[in-house]
Order: sequence, then structure tokens, then C-alpha cells
Amino acid sequence: MVNGWKITAIVFIILFCLVVSFNILSWWAYESETKKINECYYDICEQYTEAYYEDGVCKCYEVDLLGEYTLAKSKYMK
Repeated sequence: MVNGWKITAIVFIILFCLVVSFNILSWWAYESETKKINECYYDICEQYTEAYYEDGVCKCYEVDLLGEYTLAKSKYMK
């Protein structure tokens, strides 16, 4: 017969593994997004005034004669 503490230990080990896996996946997703943002700002839009990265799309803006931002370049990033 299995004691109660053995079942509790197994449950906590499984929960610990799930939490560690979630943290690793979260860190990987954060680093991936940071890499895409840096690529947008410093590689794709380096010659433009402003750059925004949202939902996988890098948008580069430049200032027109009236001082307003106009879309100069847009690139979808996988």
C-alpha cells in the first residue's frame, strides 16, 4: 500500500516540473520578442525617425514636411 506522503511527493514533483517548464517557455518567448524588436529598430528601420513593432509587423515612420509621421516602410516578421 502506498503511503499518503508518497502520493503527495509525486504530485509536488509533477507540479514543480510543470512550473519550471512554463518558466522556460515564458523566458524563451520573451527573448524571441526582444530579438524581433531589436531587429526592427536597429536593422530594418535604422534610417527612419520612428519604428514600431506590433503583432509581428515592423513599421518604419518618417517625418513629412508638416511634421507628421508617415508610414515609410512596413515589413512582416515571422
